[in-house]
Amino acid sequence: HQMLHIDSVPPELIILAALVIAVKFIEDPQQPTQYYCDAWGHGTWSHDQLNATERCIMESLNYRIMPLCDEDCLSDAMVDMQLAGRQLDWDTPPVSPPDSLASSSSNIDRNFVLGHCRSKTMMPSTAAVGLG
Repeated sequence: HQMLHIDSVPPELIILAALVIAVKFIEDPQQPTQYYCDAWGHGTWSHDQLNATERCIMESLNYRIMPLCDEDCLSDAMVDMQLAGRQLDWDTPPVSPPDSLASSSSNIDRNFVLGHCRSKTMMPSTAAVGLG
C-alpha cells in the first residue's frame, strides 16, 4: 500500500471523489465505481484510484459527513474557495474576513491577511491522502 502526498494526487481526482461521496450521501445510488470513472471522469482514472481517494477523504472526515452541512462550516468553506480562486489574480481588491472573524473583538483578527488556509471550523486530520 503506497502512500502519496496530497500534492501528488490530481485535484480533479479529489474533486471527482468528493462529488461521488456527495451523491452517495444524498441519493444513495447503486452505481459501481467504474460508472463514475467513465461517466464523470471520462475514463481518466481507474476505479482503484477513485476508491482510494474516496476512502482517504472519508477517513480524514472520520466517516462523518453531517458536520459539513453546518452553516458555519459551509460559510468558511465558501470563503476558502473564494480566497483560493483569487490567489492568482493579483489585481483583486482585498478580501474581507469571514463573518466569524469580523465579529470578533480580538485585535489579532483585525490583521486579516489574504491567503489560503484551513477553515477554523475544520479539524486537522492525521489520515494519509490517497493514490493519485
